[in-house]
Amino acid sequence: MASTGQENAVSEDGELLKLRGTLKAGVSGSAAVSVSAFNISADGNSSPANTDSAALQIQIATADRAALFAAIGEAQKLADQAVTGTEPGQYPASAKTALLSSISDAKRVADDAAATQKAIDDALTALKAAVSTFKNAVIPVPSVPVDKSALTSAIASAQSIYDRAVAGDKVGHYPAAAKAELLSAIQAANAVKGSSTATQNQVDSAAAALGSAVTTFQKKLITLVPGAVQITVQDLSILAKYYGIQSTDPNWSRVAPADLFSEGEISIRSLAAVAQMIIGSWYAK
Repeated sequence: MASTGQENAVSEDGELLKLRGTLKAGVSGSAAVSVSAFNISADGNSSPANTDSAALQIQIATADRAALFAAIGEAQKLADQAVTGTEPGQYPASAKTALLSSISDAKRVADDAAATQKAIDDALTALKAAVSTFKNAVIPVPSVPVDKSALTSAIASAQSIYDRAVAGDKVGHYPAAAKAELLSAIQAANAVKGSSTATQNQVDSAAAALGSAVTTFQKKLITLVPGAVQITVQDLSILAKYYGIQSTDPNWSRVAPADLFSEGEISIRSLAAVAQMIIGSWYAK
C-alpha cells in the first residue's frame, strides 16, 4: 500500500503486496518468498524498515481426489443397479434423477484441474449426503409379522417343568445346578419373546435352544435307572430288591438316593413314596 500527500497518510494496517503465480500441472513442492529491503519515506525523508521477519514459506501440493473418485464410482454403481418404480424395493424416478445430478456435480469438480482441496472435500461431502438421501428413498418392503407362538408354547412348557421340579439329591429330584441352568434358558427365551426387534430366525433359534435345554434338564432327573427321564416301575423293582437294606450295608450306595426320608434304610415308606411318584406320573399323562 502507498499514499501521496499528508491527507492520504497511511494510518491503518493493510496488505503491502499481493503475490500471484501460475503452476504447471502436477507440480508440487515448496517456495520461499521474502522482502529483502523496504524503505519508508515521508516529506522527502526516507528510512529503512526492519524486514527480518518478512518471509513466507509456500507449500505447493497436488489436491487429493482419490476419495472423491472412489465415492463417484460407488454412487454410479448404486444408481446403475437401482430400479425405478412404485413397487417395494424400487426407487422413485425423482430420487434417481437427483442422485445422478449429484454424481455429475461431483465429476465436474473431480475433473477440474484448478479445483482446490476444499472444493474437492466439499464435493465429497455433498455426494455422500446425496447417496444417503437416495438410499432412504427406497420404497420399503412390507414386513412379515414374526410368529412367536411356538416360542410362547415352549416357554410355558419349560416353566411348568421347572415349577414342578424339586431340587435335591433324592430319587425324583433334580440337582440344584441343573434347575438353575433351566431357569437361565427360560429367561433367555423370554428375552427374545419380549424383544420387538427379534427376527423370525432368532425366535425359532430361541425355541430350539429352550427345547434342547429342557431335554438336557430332564436327563438329570435322579433315578435308580441310569439315563431315565422319569420314575418308573423299574425304580420300584430295584428298590423292592433292596427293601430293608441299611446304610451300613456295602451296597447302600446303589439305593441311597431312594432313602427319601433319611431313615438310613429302605423302608416301606420309601417304597410307597416311589410308587406314588409313578402313579402321579401316570395321572400327569
